[in-house]
Amino acid sequence: MGAAERLGWRPPAWAIGLVSALVIAIAVMGIWRPWAPPPATVAAGPGEAAIATPPELLDLPAGARVLIFGDSWT
Repeated sequence: MGAAERLGWRPPAWAIGLVSALVIAIAVMGIWRPWAPPPATVAAGPGEAAIATPPELLDLPAGARVLIFGDSWT
């Protein structure tokens, strides 16, 4: 009995390469986030650099009931 027979079934090399490429593509998309809008740039006065501002925070009323990622605020 050889070493290959003792190890059992192995997936083909192309399948391992395909899964690796998919994992790398998902990681790149998660870092790059092309679906997210770019930060807004605010025009500055003369001689000043433009400033990138993040989006404003969501202002919720005191008695709000909101569902976020499956957790409800009640």
